[in-house]
Formats: sequence, structure tokens, C-alpha cells
Amino acid sequence: EALTVAPSLATLTLLVERPPAKPERTVLLVGDPDLGHKSFTPLPHARTEIEAIAELSDNATVLVGPRATRGHMEAQHPGRFGTLHIATHTRRGRVAALLLAPDEAGGDPTELKPADVMGMRLIDTNLVVLSACATGHGKTAGPEGLIGLPRAFLIAGARRVLASNIEIVDDKTSRLMQLLYARMGSKHEQPARALLTAQRALLGSPKTSWPGFWAPFFVVGTP
Repeated sequence: EALTVAPSLATLTLLVERPPAKPERTVLLVGDPDLGHKSFTPLPHARTEIEAIAELSDNATVLVGPRATRGHMEAQHPGRFGTLHIATHTRRGRVAALLLAPDEAGGDPTELKPADVMGMRLIDTNLVVLSACATGHGKTAGPEGLIGLPRAFLIAGARRVLASNIEIVDDKTSRLMQLLYARMGSKHEQPARALLTAQRALLGSPKTSWPGFWAPFFVVGTP
């Protein structure tokens, strides 16, 4: 069965009481940022992923390479998009942070931390997709459950967040995401159902059947 999880009962209550997002088909795609450091391996399949999803979408705005910055993303007012998709590296730790291109040439990568995310107004955002390693990592805080990026995006207004709990494989993730968006588009499936269908497709192929290629992803948020 397709499953959606919640960080805590308090967050679930907040989501249930929140009005549904408008049925926006618009997508903001942010990915393959130019991080300006050789220590970060290139993500060529993240660029392929972004371009393929843009082709599948009715109305997509794309920010890649040096334009995949926090400043450019915020200038687009991400809360007006039905889907926000971010494909990048993460900064590991007890709580993960997303890495975006420097806002100034020659600068250090920008970290998008949970505290930053909670300040975003994602009023009409039905889905946030975090196509990066271990974006579901966080720290437990009693009844509040797991504190991390998924909970932060939910508090900011998003209805659902697709995240990962371990490292992901760039090219296989690209394929999974393309299948996910194809199911949400042509079949109008909800994210959790579309994810399950995409995961089963990779499981059914000998080249992609290893669980590490498809199992890291899960959906958090509104059932």
C-alpha cells in the first residue's frame, strides 16, 4: 500500500486543519547547482532529471547551475507553485541542510537549513520533492517528533514532502523521479501512490532492482 507518514501527531493535526492547496500544475525546479568547490561531485543526472520533469510539466520554471541559488529561488516566490523540486547535495549532520549555489560569484555554497525553510510561505504548495541524500535526517524532540527538513517544509505550508533517509544514487534517482512525475501527470496519482508505482517499476527491472536504488524515498505530510 502507498504510505504517507507524519513527523508527529501535532504536525498531523496542523496538516488536517489546513485548507487544501489550490490545484496548481506549476512546478519550480531547482537543481544541479554550481557549488564552486571540487569537493562536491557533479550531478549530471540531476540536470537530466530537471530537464525531463520540465518536459512532463505544463508550466515549469527551471533554475540550474549558477542560477540555482537561494536568492533566485526566493525571487520566484516558491509558495505560488504547486510543486517545488530541489535536486542537489546535502550538508550532513544530525539535521540535514540543502546546498545551493552561492548568491555571489566565488562565494561558498548556501545552506538551506530547516530554520530557513520555516520562514518560507508555501501557501499553495501541494508537494515539495527533495531529490538529495538523506534529506529526511533530523533529531527527535519529544512529542514534536523528528525535527528536520520535511517538518520544516510542512510548517512553512507545504502539504506533502518527498524525502530520503539514506544516500541516493544519482542516475537511478533521476529515473525514479521521471516515473514519479509521469504518474502524477498522466494518471493524476497522489504523490505517495505515484512514488510506490515508480518504486515498483525500478524493483521490476534487473538493472535497478537493488533496494538502494529506489527504497530511500518516502512521503511525509497530508494523507
